[in-house]
Amino acid sequence: MNKLLNLLKITRWKHEPIKKLSRGLQNRFDLVRALIHDPTILLLDEPFSSLDVLSANILKEFIGNMRENKTIVVSTHDIDLAKSLCDREGILVEGRMRKVFKSSDITSAGVKAIFEMGP
Repeated sequence: MNKLLNLLKITRWKHEPIKKLSRGLQNRFDLVRALIHDPTILLLDEPFSSLDVLSANILKEFIGNMRENKTIVVSTHDIDLAKSLCDREGILVEGRMRKVFKSSDITSAGVKAIFEMGP
């Protein structure tokens, strides 16, 4: 656990009550809790929402380093963020997978066109 705390730069807050921490720090502790048992698949639902710039950068770097050894599924509304973190992306429309593609093969205009097609 100490290794994860160090990697996410939150060791100094490990004895603080979670409710007293910023949202960014809470998110990083949530990630430690999710990773403590070393899962091979990790599902992150909007992990960057409500994060300050520093916390977002730490989390991006951490996810980037983890992706070599794990399958990481990230839900996000930020297409540029998805492109920077993911090898492949999927577009959900009304709860259904509309399209899966390599991150390098899609643009914001392409995503918009997929949504405009309707269900």
